[in-house]
Amino acid sequence: MIEILNEFRDQHLSDTGAYDFKVCEPLDGPPMIVYGEAYFNDYAGLDKMKAWLETEKGMDFIQRFSKTAKVVDRLVMDQIL
Repeated sequence: MIEILNEFRDQHLSDTGAYDFKVCEPLDGPPMIVYGEAYFNDYAGLDKMKAWLETEKGMDFIQRFSKTAKVVDRLVMDQIL
């Protein structure tokens, strides 16, 4: 799981519209909980991510990711400039 999230950060981040991606393992949470956080400067970056997920690379990544984890769709906008 961590490997595929690291692959996303290292190989695909520049294509997605996100400016940063962090792989997180909460120390106080249940075991085997790992999540990735993508950070965007604006809604245009989020739109670019959604478009990337519909490309062949994006669909391949999601298919491989879905085999290893449950996908939880959560959008939190802390700062919109």
